[in-house]
Amino acid sequence: MDCILNHCHEQIYKDYFVIGFYAFAVITMYGLAISAKSQTILHAARLIAGTWCLSIFLFNIIDATTYLFYSIAVDLGLAFQFWRMARFEIFPAVLCIVLLGSVLFTIFALVVSFHLYWTFFGLNRIFELMLLYMIGCCIFRMRTRHQKDERKPPMDWRASFIAT
Repeated sequence: MDCILNHCHEQIYKDYFVIGFYAFAVITMYGLAISAKSQTILHAARLIAGTWCLSIFLFNIIDATTYLFYSIAVDLGLAFQFWRMARFEIFPAVLCIVLLGSVLFTIFALVVSFHLYWTFFGLNRIFELMLLYMIGCCIFRMRTRHQKDERKPPMDWRASFIAT
């Protein structure tokens, strides 16, 4: 039986693969957030990346049920932070909604006693959705910034979607 800290089971290499995949995705998201040159996007990327690092550490040292309660608390904290940020821009509001959905899913999984595999499967898909949204916003911001440099300001709904 192989172990990562206190997390032990027969096929631990699968956990290393999943952690590596998400590490690549988080690093990509963070790099694009730096390239987007938006303080709001960069702040959101820092919150998501930092929380992910702490979550990976805690996943390996505490049991799964305790980890789910930790996940609820952290997701509520992040949702509150993104709600506060959404008062000024619409970009963080979507992250707030996704995190509240994650909280509701986790509570439902605990109440109904989902198998832990399916619970973590669902939480991983929600995290992937959040990463894809962040990457999309970074790319969108870089495109609109490029258009601004060409002296052609966007005239449609893109004009006020992401503020600087």
